[in-house]
Amino acid sequence: MPVLSNRAWLKIVFEVAIALTIAVGMTFGYPTQSAHAARSIVQFYDGDNMTIVQSGIKTKIRLACIDAPELQQPLGDRARKTLKSLVGDLPIALHVFKRDRLGRLIAEVYADGENVNKLLVAQGQAHFDREQIKDCGDYEAIEQQAKDSHVGIWEHGADVQLPSQFRRLHR
Repeated sequence: MPVLSNRAWLKIVFEVAIALTIAVGMTFGYPTQSAHAARSIVQFYDGDNMTIVQSGIKTKIRLACIDAPELQQPLGDRARKTLKSLVGDLPIALHVFKRDRLGRLIAEVYADGENVNKLLVAQGQAHFDREQIKDCGDYEAIEQQAKDSHVGIWEHGADVQLPSQFRRLHR
């Protein structure tokens, strides 16, 4: 049996990763496709992370363009419950931007045609994450409306510890 060099192994791993990326993109598609009813949500981790199962394959999803409070933060559990209520048992579609360093799909989630990511920001259950994806469209304007309306995390005005600040302080 021949022994493969590190370079050969890297090539194999890279080719498999490309094939999986293409397969995942074809499986989940974009919001204009509607073949997404055969899935189940396995778990909602917090207000911006969940796992789905489709065709027997578990996939972790990180909602793009937003950052919801951590579970240990005030309103963290409320953000998770809001995500769960918005998605429910509805068929979902994903607009996948990329995979992150943890292997999660970074995606906008659409439930019943509604952009769940934007709904979370509009309800003050998450803030617009300016660092994650460079072209998120109108998330900043949606966040400003939530701030002006003092909803969710913006109930007490601008005195909000963002999830990224919380994570830095509690590592």
